[in-house]
Amino acid sequence: MAPIDGVIQVQGDITNARTAEVVIKHFDGCKADLVVCDGAPDVTGLHDMDEFVQSQLILAALTIVTHVLRVGGKFISKIFRGKDTSLLYCQAVVVVVLVVVVERETEMKMEIRIGPDRVERRRALLEQRGVPAVP
Repeated sequence: MAPIDGVIQVQGDITNARTAEVVIKHFDGCKADLVVCDGAPDVTGLHDMDEFVQSQLILAALTIVTHVLRVGGKFISKIFRGKDTSLLYCQAVVVVVLVVVVERETEMKMEIRIGPDRVERRRALLEQRGVPAVP
């Protein structure tokens, strides 16, 4: 990837703990407002395998997000849609409060929002853990 001014690039496998540690270390305790994950595996053409590998990349990114994203920050990633996608959504809502699914215009549009009761339970859980609630 071409260098970008003011951007630190880390090349590696984010499912590897050492790569994750390098990424987290670059933040030096600071928190990000936005984390973007391309989540692009080397596609094999075997849809189930590609979906699984991509979900592992997203889970690894979510693990990193727990260390570097500020409360109220945004995490954006693409997700391959498949039969087991709902499991990834369930894992994502453990880390983030709101999951929104946006599909290409040629496909059916769908948005998944966690209901207000779920948001309130999540806020209460965060407050119990000493994390300030998201405004």
